[in-house]
Amino acid sequence: MKSDREILLCIIHFGDPNLAIKAIESIKRGTLVPDIGVVSTQEDMERLPYREVLKILEDENNGYSSRLNVAAQFAIDKGYKYVIFSNNDVILRDDTIEKLYSFVGENPDAIAGPVILREDGRVESAGIRFNLLSGRHYNIFSGRDVSDIDRSVLVSDAIAGTFMMMRTDILKRIRFDEKYSFYFEDVDFCLRARQNNVKSVVLRDARIVHIGRSCIKRLDMSGVAYMVTQNHLRTFEKHTVLKSGIIRYFIKKGIVGMNVLYFLLRVKGGSGALRGILDGERMLAQEETESRV
Repeated sequence: MKSDREILLCIIHFGDPNLAIKAIESIKRGTLVPDIGVVSTQEDMERLPYREVLKILEDENNGYSSRLNVAAQFAIDKGYKYVIFSNNDVILRDDTIEKLYSFVGENPDAIAGPVILREDGRVESAGIRFNLLSGRHYNIFSGRDVSDIDRSVLVSDAIAGTFMMMRTDILKRIRFDEKYSFYFEDVDFCLRARQNNVKSVVLRDARIVHIGRSCIKRLDMSGVAYMVTQNHLRTFEKHTVLKSGIIRYFIKKGIVGMNVLYFLLRVKGGSGALRGILDGERMLAQEETESRV
């Protein structure tokens, strides 16, 4: 094990402290151990036993993007050269950080992430695709075996916010949009980074296990459906290259229809998706009106 004080790993912590403890222990077992910070409220922070962990406080729960920006500013203010953003419900393989560090060190205009595995060993995400014409969104190689990944470096449209590493110089130019409380903040950030010539890549041989949804376990699936649908709409409207209002209108209907179908059939959160449609469309219309003023 070696330590590197150029790197700050920030755990965005919500909920169960035992998950954060497991994540921290897996980080400390690594071949390269960065400084570790935890972003949370004072109440949640008091439940973590570590003195050496940097405690980055947020006064109240303002959502995932807000905590990412708090962590980013802390890393910049303290002079770190690299920052890693991590969920609290992940377990790292010993060499994950070392592999990401090596790549980002040689590729300063890159956001790098590992292959994210489910608990059953199948791939959860090897990067994200987001189609700027159709709004279609999916995790690359999801549900497949790691051996199916045929490239050592995969360039994608976005990196899952579950675990991502970059130079802090990138964060001096681009921050997370705090209108995204949960979900799609990673896609939006990476798409805006790409507009600034920063690519998003996943390294096949860097891996983590994602225990899954634990950092937002306080939400029921109706709430998850609501936020996913609303922010999917927001991301399409914000980044689509389509100019025709009529075509965009029908594509948005298709996007939200697919979200409703998914949550109704698979996780029984269709009512939340329906609320997400109505609120999302009202929200986007209001923001568009305000932008014209």
